[in-house]
Amino acid sequence: LTELPLAASLAWSPDGNRIAFSCGPSVCAMNADGSQQTVLAQGDCEYSFAEPNWLGTGNKIAFSSVPTFCDETPDTTIRTAEISVMNPDGSQRQNLTQNDNIQERTPVWSPDGNQLVFWTYSYPAEGSEIFKINRDGSNKSQLTNTPGFANSHPSWQPIRLSCANPVDCPEFFVRQHYFDFLNREP
Repeated sequence: LTELPLAASLAWSPDGNRIAFSCGPSVCAMNADGSQQTVLAQGDCEYSFAEPNWLGTGNKIAFSSVPTFCDETPDTTIRTAEISVMNPDGSQRQNLTQNDNIQERTPVWSPDGNQLVFWTYSYPAEGSEIFKINRDGSNKSQLTNTPGFANSHPSWQPIRLSCANPVDCPEFFVRQHYFDFLNREP
């Protein structure tokens, strides 16, 4: 569909008509047939952009913003990465997180579109963790506490309840207690 030298991290729009993807240091989009390829977030000596993910309604794209330094070699530069969002046309781009010496990568929208989950790793190599954040950048919270690099590329799985009232559902009740008291999945 594309003849770009680097195209990765493909993400289909919810309606299946568009594909967002990493294209070199930028985030691009195209129609499902490969036509109308456009750059949504142009990478440069200030930032490169990667790992797009569509909101379920199709009106936002989350992605990673990685500061770059064109005057330094990659081996000597500590890189951070933040979670950002933009409209599907590339407008209204904003960072949701700000950090120092931490990579925050691979944002994934929750099924209801109210939160994002993403993974981090820090410098020097201390490990990786899973975090979640509200769609407006508030309430960043850590979901895992695992030594090493065991956590990467998170995803959401919707809870399917068989009860009218979630509190009467053992799946929900037990899972919620794990979150409330142990701050982890059962």
